[in-house]
This record gives sequence, C-alpha cells and structure tokens, in this order.
Amino acid sequence: MRRDLKALAGTAVVVTATASFAVLAGSSAVDARSTTSSAYGVSAAGGLPLDKTPYVESSDGSTHTTSQVELPDNPLLSLRAATISAGNDSASVQLLDVGIGQGGFDQLPEPPDELKDACAGLRDAGSDDLPLGEVPEIPVPGFPSLDDLPASDLQELCNLLLTPPDSVLGVDAVHVWCQGDTGAVDVANLKVLGQAVDVPSTAPNTSLPANPLVGITVNKQTKNADGSFTVEGLVIDLGDGSQTITLGSATCAKPAAKHHASPTPTPTAPSPTPVVTTHPVTG
Repeated sequence: MRRDLKALAGTAVVVTATASFAVLAGSSAVDARSTTSSAYGVSAAGGLPLDKTPYVESSDGSTHTTSQVELPDNPLLSLRAATISAGNDSASVQLLDVGIGQGGFDQLPEPPDELKDACAGLRDAGSDDLPLGEVPEIPVPGFPSLDDLPASDLQELCNLLLTPPDSVLGVDAVHVWCQGDTGAVDVANLKVLGQAVDVPSTAPNTSLPANPLVGITVNKQTKNADGSFTVEGLVIDLGDGSQTITLGSATCAKPAAKHHASPTPTPTAPSPTPVVTTHPVTG
C-alpha cells in the first residue's frame, strides 16, 4: 500500500512539473505585429476619387522603394514621375511635374468677340461691366465658376478667359520626408491658374493666403493614434471641400520590438521531506 502511495506521489510531481513547463514554454513570445511605415505619391477624395498612387510600405524594418512614370489616364491629376520609399521609422516621396485639371481648359468654348474687344480696350471698370456672357464652368469637378474670381484685377481676369492656363494648379517638384517624429517639405514653382504662388514658409501646417478657387496647406503634420507620424506635402481643397487632393505623404513608424521569453527554469523535483521515526533501544 505504501509503495502504491509513493508511485502516485511521484506521478503527481512529474505531471505538475510537465504542466508548469508547458505553461512557461507557451508564454515564450513571438514578434508582435509591426507598425507600418509607408509613403505614397498622390491621392484624391470627393467627386473624382483616386487611390494612393504609387504606394509602398515597410512593416519589417527593411527599406522598400518603388517608382512610377505618369499616372493612369484620368481627368483630375497628371504626374511625370514619382519615387517613393519607406523603411524603419523613415519614409520619403519625390514628385515631378504634377498638374491638377491639366488640359481641362481646352474644353472651354471660344470667348465671344465682345469680350475680346472689351479686354483689348480695358478700362478701369468692375467685372460686371465686362461682356462676359454666360461664364462657363471649369471642367474640373469641385471647381466653382470663373465668375467667382476676384474682380479687382481685370487684366488677370481677361488673361485667364482669353488665354487659359495649362492646368488649374501645377507644381514642378514636391519633396516630402520624415525620420522618426520629424519631417519637412520642399516645393518648387507652384502655380494656380497659371500664376506663380509664393510659398513664404514650409513650416508645419502652413496655409497659403486665401484663394477664391483653391485652399492649400503645406507640410501638414499629424501624430497618429498608433504612434506613427505623417507628413503630407500639399493638401489641396477645391470647391470648399468638395474635392481634396494630397500630393506626397510619408508616414514613419518603428517596427514593433521583438519580445524575448525569459529563460525557462529547469523543473526540479521537490526536496524529500524527512520522516522522523523511533526505534526501540536494546542492550
């Protein structure tokens, strides 16, 4: 009977030690899901949506790069070239020759002769005195009519109507980058309706002076809920929010750290408990 009890006790010790070992082994951690660094060239939301194009991401810390020459044919955006990169807590975007509404003005009707004559003999008068006739809509979704332009400069208004620009907005180059929780933007030769627009500062979240057709934010920076950091080069608001366009976006995030399990202790049998007995004394 005593031998059976000893065998059962030994089995219990082995089972307990094995279960403890299994729990410890099961707690050895694997790599936690990574936070992703990413970058893209252009995107649009509103009447004419456009997915993030081109797009690249990195969730393992290695650097991933892609490039694209021109965009798929669409009536909203044109692009000559883009180079995109994302890695460990870093990302960058380089865009060249971006146009919004490029070629849209080609669809406008021929200005009436009365308007041509009035512009040729321009005098100091309000725009209401110009024989505009029925002013056409700019054939780009989200844009208001040309008659919403400011009337303070008739020469610019005549130039716009008689010699339309190639695009509603154009920019020669946009460079966006981030490293950790810092980033910056460079913009070269920005034009709205063919007119050069001064970018006095590329400090974070800079809004350019109000324009009746377009709102522009330069270097929009956002700290995201997951700990990542995003820099957007140019965020363009057309038609009071009916169409928004982003030119260049870089998001920086470190891959999640690997969790290493604590060394698993070697299971040991419990120390034997001394048993005190008495023996008869003989002599």
